[in-house]
Amino acid sequence: TALPSGESQWITGEAARADGHAWRARACAILTGIGTVREDDPQLTVRAVATTRQPQRVLIDSRLEVPLTARILEGAPPLIFCAAIDKHNAEHAQALTARGAEVLEATAAEIATRFGVEVVPVAADITTEAGRAAVLAAAGPADILINNAGGPPAGLWSDWGRDDFLAALEGNLLAPVAMIQALVPGMTERGWGRVVNITSAAVKAPIAQLGLSNTARAGLTGFVAGTARQIAGSGVVMNNVLPGIHATDRVITLDGPVAAAKGISMAEAAALRAATIPAGRYGSAGDFGAVCAFLCSQFAGFIIGQNILVDGGAANQTI
Repeated sequence: TALPSGESQWITGEAARADGHAWRARACAILTGIGTVREDDPQLTVRAVATTRQPQRVLIDSRLEVPLTARILEGAPPLIFCAAIDKHNAEHAQALTARGAEVLEATAAEIATRFGVEVVPVAADITTEAGRAAVLAAAGPADILINNAGGPPAGLWSDWGRDDFLAALEGNLLAPVAMIQALVPGMTERGWGRVVNITSAAVKAPIAQLGLSNTARAGLTGFVAGTARQIAGSGVVMNNVLPGIHATDRVITLDGPVAAAKGISMAEAAALRAATIPAGRYGSAGDFGAVCAFLCSQFAGFIIGQNILVDGGAANQTI
């Protein structure tokens, strides 16, 4: 435990089991659940507390990476990893969803093999009640929720009807709100949780051809602004991450019309767009994942209800 006075104290065994709630009330940090052992610091050992009320925790190193020497100690519940694999890091969550079942299962198998953990893949449409129910059933009492759904199509303001707006709101406002309402009560009861909503840079700098996205994501931003401040006192941290242009399939839907209109190749269209970004390139999954991982960590406890741009400096703003 880490006490507000700055003192720390190790509490293990029966004392930890019997007095856990009392220590939670006194402490500003308690390491519980899953622990790791690192070769350079064998003191960092945390054993799982035998109660379902304790939040699962993962001890990570100072670079926000899972140590290669990490192992789950006895008594720990199954750990489910969620990540886009690269050579440097992994993200943690309670369930993994995707639109393509084959890609999903291949990713789940890769994570399970590499890290030796259980992964529960759920191929579902998160914008439907049935899809959300399937994910929630697999996740159980999750401590970390990352909301992300594909954005609505680009177009002109005159092209969209009522059904287009309803579909955009379902995917980018109502679905994340439903997941928040389903999982955050458990987080507040356990006294710890993290929620990251992946929205869009268009929240701060609207993109003309993405009017459907602008509308829905602005609504979610307003919901989060109020909700995050209501749950912060219970140890639950909620923020939004606003991606700019990243090298994903979504970019194809944006670069394609530019290439067609200008009579140039997709590579040339991408180069033109990248030139407008101060960083001089599209973002990578690793760039974005690192920000999400930080906001899900114990280090983000004083960041509440913020909209964090990850856009390579594309939005030219003072605030």
